Amino acid sequence: GYRLELFQPYMPVPLEKFRRDLKQSLPHVGVQHFALRVNNVEAAYKELQQKGIDFAEDLTMGKTARYFFARDPDGIIVEVLQR
Repeated sequence: GYRLELFQPYMPVPLEKFRRDLKQSLPHVGVQHFALRVNNVEAAYKELQQKGIDFAEDLTMGKTARYFFARDPDGIIVEVLQR
């Protein structure tokens, strides 16, 4: 049982330019991104790549997971990972 709540403000303001850069954005307080866990991160990466998705960081092997960061159409960073 998971629940994901997404909302849109009534009068949205575009992300500040620095928020579109993963390395500059992460040190700031506030929600920076959300993550989705998948069974096959390479397949997810290839599928999104074929669809022309903008990547904030390519497929990477971290200490506990393989992951990548992509941007949604509004520039919000989405992490996709496989543990």
